[in-house]
Amino acid sequence: MAYAFRRVRPTPTRRFLNNPHRGICTFNCFNGDPLTLLGQARPAVPHTEMPAYPFVAEGYLPSSVAHFRWCWAELEPEEGQFDFSPVEQTLEQCVKRGQSLCVRLMPYGDSLGTRLPAWYARRYAVIPTESRTHKTEIIHEPDFNSKDYLERYGGFIREFGRRFGSHPMLDAIDMAFSGVWGEGDASCSEEQCAHFAKLYREAFPGAMLLSQPEPAHLRTALGVGAGWRADSFGDMRVSGSAVVSKDASWNHMYDVYPRDLAAAGATEAWKKAPVFLEVSSDLLRSRVN
Repeated sequence: MAYAFRRVRPTPTRRFLNNPHRGICTFNCFNGDPLTLLGQARPAVPHTEMPAYPFVAEGYLPSSVAHFRWCWAELEPEEGQFDFSPVEQTLEQCVKRGQSLCVRLMPYGDSLGTRLPAWYARRYAVIPTESRTHKTEIIHEPDFNSKDYLERYGGFIREFGRRFGSHPMLDAIDMAFSGVWGEGDASCSEEQCAHFAKLYREAFPGAMLLSQPEPAHLRTALGVGAGWRADSFGDMRVSGSAVVSKDASWNHMYDVYPRDLAAAGATEAWKKAPVFLEVSSDLLRSRVN
């Protein structure tokens, strides 16, 4: 059988090619939307008022991925009663705006409106903890190693996966289950981390998974094929010293990434799984200046 060959020469262009996962994710918003403050659980304006894609804010490149976060209490206001309408609306906008969705589900936050679900605090073991941002307030943390927490928060993750795990616009899941905003800064055993890693993979069998670089979290996450996501990329702050490398000058770039990735055995994880980096305020300041 004879085959017909056709030679194609792409037209050279200097235009930006918005390839998947190239560049920077939009955070709690879509291309061209007003910027949101860190910690907001929803975009700053209702979905119905968002400008149509492909409008992009002046001076910014378009993004193919939108990163959105929701707290547990917002989506499961009462035990076993779910309100996933914000997620449904966001996925509808993803289709219209040409961006896939990266999600972080967080057990609780440190600001008003993002706390641990009231029903959980009433019925299950919690640990009173001083709020980081409101020093005079006491917030409730769950016992991250308890069976109740694994079953209740794990059930919430499973339900989210049951409803949205196969959605074509779902791009990645940022695994979160311990500490404020789910960022791993809490006492959670490696055994419990392994339970949650397995749970996330079962709930989202086809999605990319991301783990915080805290060693116990990342070690167990690598076992289910996850990549990693870290905060404050570009943080080179100097704290009380003119020389960055001094002990007093702790920063993410020197003291977190190398240490945690090495401790987790994840220095070459980027070859097989995704890496997402949250830019630090240092990079944002340089953009403004």
